[in-house]
Amino acid sequence: MFETGPFVQCPRCRGKSLGILSVGGQTLTRRCKDCRYSHEEHLPEVDKKVIYLDQFAVSELYKTKTNMRRAGAPHEAFWKDCLRLANRAYLRQQVIFPASNVHSDETIVWHSPADLRLAHEMLSGETSFKSTDDVAYEHQLNFARAYLNKAEPPEIAFSIDDIIDGERNKWIPKFHINVRSDFSLFAPGIRADRASAEASLKSLAEMWAKYKPTFDEVLKHELASYGSATKQALAYAIAEADKVVMSNDPASLLNLRTGQIDRFTGLQFMFKRHGVPANQAHLEVLKFFDWPGHQHQPIHKSCAYLFAALAWFIWSAINDSRPVS
Repeated sequence: MFETGPFVQCPRCRGKSLGILSVGGQTLTRRCKDCRYSHEEHLPEVDKKVIYLDQFAVSELYKTKTNMRRAGAPHEAFWKDCLRLANRAYLRQQVIFPASNVHSDETIVWHSPADLRLAHEMLSGETSFKSTDDVAYEHQLNFARAYLNKAEPPEIAFSIDDIIDGERNKWIPKFHINVRSDFSLFAPGIRADRASAEASLKSLAEMWAKYKPTFDEVLKHELASYGSATKQALAYAIAEADKVVMSNDPASLLNLRTGQIDRFTGLQFMFKRHGVPANQAHLEVLKFFDWPGHQHQPIHKSCAYLFAALAWFIWSAINDSRPVS
């Protein structure tokens, strides 16, 4: 019933009926559809590359595969080539394209979220990237240990396998099990977050356009802003959580964001275990946020450079009278 081709000769009944029953990890199981004889075969080891696909690329590949791209839309040949090469490399066990929580949020607000999510899962190799919040918190804990021990900021080094859930080098299984969950209830909250972020970036862009700071000036400001930005985000999260509690509206729980609060609570617990008095732990964590060593945090440092580059682009576009899109 579950055996599929290619079929080869069965060593027991001699019929050409020995098919593939399952693939898992490094093992392929064959079974005869006639006499039920079965055996396992060891698959060769693989070393798959990991490619992060932007949500735009995921959507374009999906629309190309399902013939949903608008007729005459630009770059049609390019996306067809991308889909062909991605599928070939994936089926040859050479590469995986893990999904992330960033994809999940973007997919929820799309018009066919379940189908798009499944299409991406079929290229993921049964893996996904760890939550960006979890990775950031892990780095934060490493820096907190250095702060408590009065040490230099740590150098964060990790392999790709450290930030992937699932095993990169497993062979693609024969069957993929998917749950077509409906997350549409979260869509309004995600759209509201996007609108808020867009408004903040627009305000920032207008300030850059007005004062024309240099790349180095923006970079210096952003690198030094870890403490103020983190405390501002924490205060906002607490205020929003209070609104939910006071609203007596169960539906408002869908828009509750507790990541910053949970991380702050976890840091307090860590500081208390290190000997900081319980009634002082929250103050010490706030002091930790202002530690200059955070300039070396990988995620914070990357964001600082990205904002500096964006400011430089806007300033350059204005000087060259080019439209900023």
